[in-house]
Amino acid sequence: MIVDSLRHLYEHVKGPLTTPPGGYFLLFALLTLGIAGIPLPDEIMLSLVGYHCACGKLHLLPTILAAALGSSCGLTISYLIGRVLGYPLVVKYGRYLHITAEKLDRAHNWFQRGGKWTLILSIFIPTVRHVLAIAAGTSKMSIRLFGFFAYAGALLWTSTFIMLGYFAGREADRLKLTERVRIYIMVGIAVFAALVGIYILLRGIRLKRHPAPPATPQA
Repeated sequence: MIVDSLRHLYEHVKGPLTTPPGGYFLLFALLTLGIAGIPLPDEIMLSLVGYHCACGKLHLLPTILAAALGSSCGLTISYLIGRVLGYPLVVKYGRYLHITAEKLDRAHNWFQRGGKWTLILSIFIPTVRHVLAIAAGTSKMSIRLFGFFAYAGALLWTSTFIMLGYFAGREADRLKLTERVRIYIMVGIAVFAALVGIYILLRGIRLKRHPAPPATPQA
């Protein structure tokens, strides 16, 4: 069922997404909306365009640039929502963006435990990246500081999935894999990378809360 749904999505987006230069603009627009809170399969989409870069339908560098700019714009929109509205209004109207007081409080706690570095890794975790950007706004983090860490995370995230899709596409063509298997590969890439991001983020927060004791000097 899931594979059939993804195949249906794949058939609808693969044409426009793989036709430059409109494909680059569409990728930019979809990632802006996806990061800003519209539920879209961002990781699968990035893997998909990476695969088509391997097939020669898109150029790798403009694809990464369009994806990084789109995700950065989406993060900025989320940040501005938190910064302009403030915590009380975000909590009051957050249900329209699937934001609850519990999610926002958890994001604030992550900031306190892991610091601004959580912005880089949180983008690898669906739903968390949107909430954490809003939390950065409600906590009144400076736009320059937010931009430095959030945009670095956006570039790392988009490059990772595009390159994974790119290399998977090269291997899929070499092995003559069917379309169903290729979709399984894209889903597997997305799930694996998200789990790695969750693990690194939680481990970083845990290490910051409980740093290792200094080594005892040898006599």
